[in-house]
Amino acid sequence: METRSGERVLVIDESRDVRRDAGAQLGALGLSVLAEERCGDLEPLLRVFRPDIAIVDIDHDDPRQVVRALRIVDPVAVILITENDFDHRARAFNAGADDVIVKPFAVDELVARACAVLERTGHGRKLLQLGDLVIDEGAHTAQRGDHPLELTATEFSLLITLCEHAGAVLSKRQLLSKVWGFELYHVNVVEVHVCALRRKLEACGPRLIHTVRGVGYVLRVPRGAAVPASATA
Repeated sequence: METRSGERVLVIDESRDVRRDAGAQLGALGLSVLAEERCGDLEPLLRVFRPDIAIVDIDHDDPRQVVRALRIVDPVAVILITENDFDHRARAFNAGADDVIVKPFAVDELVARACAVLERTGHGRKLLQLGDLVIDEGAHTAQRGDHPLELTATEFSLLITLCEHAGAVLSKRQLLSKVWGFELYHVNVVEVHVCALRRKLEACGPRLIHTVRGVGYVLRVPRGAAVPASATA
């Protein structure tokens, strides 16, 4: 099975063996795992850990309430563990689970299902790479070469947009619409943020963001650098 790029997995199961074995196998694949014995008050945990997928043994809990509680912060993918009974499985799926696994089960199967759900639901981390610039959208991090970039939320969104349209010139109005979601801001706001972003990028290497006079901005990889590529881990 392929090594993954650090997606976060929340495992809630009363069985110490399940928590230990699932955590070990998921961790070996490169996923970050938090294992808990019971659901309890999920909101504070979810706000800090922000899992990409939650694997929960619902036992006697109401599956609908569990799924609702898990998605109170982010649209996390959910696998519910339940009894091998049609009514229990149906209730779990009707509650909105992305997958259901019945007891008893092999941890290998649980791990395989978790990876499949991450792929199917698109919760895997999206990595963008252009030359020496690498962006992890899921982790909200960017670095150029060996240098982490300290970007504001707006600068990060602007960089993502320019990377996704690398080689294409985007007008200031287009950037307003894609980054700010509203075209009626003054275009000066784009100029200010592009200037700040460009300064941070150029502190670590040659120019990436170019101005096309009278048109807008374009992100280009310097000659001799790696060919732009994007991948979903």
